[in-house]
Amino acid sequence: MKLIELSEVEILIMKSIWKLGDGITVYEIIDYLDQVYDRKYARSTVKTYITKLKKKDL
Repeated sequence: MKLIELSEVEILIMKSIWKLGDGITVYEIIDYLDQVYDRKYARSTVKTYITKLKKKDL
């Protein structure tokens, strides 16, 4: 099995997705990151990270 390296932000986004479940929006992820991790990201930034995660087959 190949190990996939994730950045700190990618890990936080994945944790958000796992916690919030399927069918969530980018805005829900942004709100969760802000509320739980006190991290503020623009919509375009989160979408870019999600695209990177998809390319890593996550």
